[in-house]
Amino acid sequence: MELTWSKTYRYRSGAPRPFYRCYRAPECKGAHGAHPDGTPLGQPGDAATRKLRSTLHDALLERLPRRTLGAHRRAAQEWLEVNGFGGHVGQMSAEECRTALVILGKYPAL
Repeated sequence: MELTWSKTYRYRSGAPRPFYRCYRAPECKGAHGAHPDGTPLGQPGDAATRKLRSTLHDALLERLPRRTLGAHRRAAQEWLEVNGFGGHVGQMSAEECRTALVILGKYPAL
């Protein structure tokens, strides 16, 4: 993957957002977010892992009470830490996501 800057997505300041894309773009559609300094957001994953992370993220949003975005993120990170998963969905493997979804009652028992 190669680091590049989005022409579509920008920060509030107007600066373009960095992201990683497959070096074979546009044939390859792989992409991964990046922090403003260019470090990757979480760990890249294959399509199945990304789908499980998204499902887990939605399940956490649904489970936790509505709060401000910052408070909601902290509550989600706390739930993950308390249950032994670290603090960010973007760092989780497919197996960890499935286990967390079982705990949340959103995935059949393993």
